[in-house]
Amino acid sequence: PTIQTLNFTHVDEESVRQAFDNLPTDTPAVNSRIIVLAGHFQHAEQILRIAQEHNNVNKDTIWLGLSSWIGRDIHHSTTGVPGFLGISLLQNRDKEYADFLKNLQTYQEDQGVAPMQNLPIFAAETVDAVRAMTMALARTTNRRDGAAVVKTLRSIQFDGVSGRMQLSSQTGDRLDPDYTILNARRVGENDEILWESVGTAGIKENSVYLPNGFESVCFAEIGCGHDLP
Repeated sequence: PTIQTLNFTHVDEESVRQAFDNLPTDTPAVNSRIIVLAGHFQHAEQILRIAQEHNNVNKDTIWLGLSSWIGRDIHHSTTGVPGFLGISLLQNRDKEYADFLKNLQTYQEDQGVAPMQNLPIFAAETVDAVRAMTMALARTTNRRDGAAVVKTLRSIQFDGVSGRMQLSSQTGDRLDPDYTILNARRVGENDEILWESVGTAGIKENSVYLPNGFESVCFAEIGCGHDLP
């Protein structure tokens, strides 16, 4: 269903309710149990809030989020139903990431700025994009030749802040990307809903890795601790 937005921060709530009104609920075979929500995190927060109040949306519906809103703050944390699942480009935490963050923190301290404890969302990808383009320009004889620069760019490989950096020679997309699987769950004395990494997944079959097993994934109604999907 398409939902209308009023501006960058607000959705048309009536269009959200109309979309939920049209969800099939008559038989289990066509019931809407998994919903992929594509939108900005400001819009997603409002849509999820309305979903919790709507009779057509089952409480055990699995909401699958994209990088545009998963991993962000969930403002209706004390009233919402946890169990959201999301994927984001690999949230790398290896030596390349650690070294870059340490150098960034040193620079920020020298500038009198409070050092970041983690890189903001999409920051690691931005760093590697700039590094890749710089390498491509440095290795291309005629930098005014756009086709030559692109060809060189697609041949570059390195271990980056966001993970292994290599592009497809045909499409220019990231080659065999890995994703972090995030799960929203209640934590702490205040039952605050926070995103936690539960594993990784690639784009190939059998590439899902859950270090603590499927039992570590929590769902809205049935909770955690289940040994099979």
